[in-house]
Amino acid sequence: MIAGKRFFAFTSYYGELLEKVQKVIKKFHHETEVPSKRFGDIYIKQLYECVLLFFADRFGIDSLTKPVLQQLYTWSYSLRLSMNAVYPQTINKYAKGNHERINKNLDMFSKINDMLEPEELKLIVLERPEVDDKSVEKYNKIYEKLCTWNRW
Repeated sequence: MIAGKRFFAFTSYYGELLEKVQKVIKKFHHETEVPSKRFGDIYIKQLYECVLLFFADRFGIDSLTKPVLQQLYTWSYSLRLSMNAVYPQTINKYAKGNHERINKNLDMFSKINDMLEPEELKLIVLERPEVDDKSVEKYNKIYEKLCTWNRW
């Protein structure tokens, strides 16, 4: 993209959309459900924001309904529960569907891109993360929330 009016319109649009997505997250989740103190937690939160941003860009901000937020939160935070340490490379592999521990071969961004209707998200079945006692202790609220939403 060549710098100029289009570039600034592009960045302004996505900046405003990201702010709307972040407001939806704050409204829907308690702050303990979206931790952001450790680097790994920050990476997971950014992944969650990015997938919601992509979904909202594709289907509109009003498409971020409770079931959509729950499904994409489950997808994002299942990785946090599966891993003791999360790095940018971990996030990249997971986002591309190349992570070996959880949701292997599930490229969520491509799935969203190929959807015709936002309700198609409900058709994606997510794996239950293998969680050790340390992760359950550290991320108890997240674990309980995912178990309740997904009936695990």
